[in-house]
Amino acid sequence: MYKEAKEVARQFEEDLKALLKKHKATIELEDLPTKHAYSVPEKTIKVYIDAVYKDGDCLAEFAEIDLGVYIHPD
Repeated sequence: MYKEAKEVARQFEEDLKALLKKHKATIELEDLPTKHAYSVPEKTIKVYIDAVYKDGDCLAEFAEIDLGVYIHPD
């Protein structure tokens, strides 16, 4: 079944939001250090998953996942 780009993007966004919600995770872009003051900084994409506690006991530790570098096209 053929899907237009808009539908592919919508489905991906829906799936990603569901995955982040399932794991109570957030996704962020962070600037990487640059060598030159006027250069456009590269960004790294990171996912953060909070630790899970129940009755004061840690059931799952905090996790940080670095998905790698993103270079803004502008």
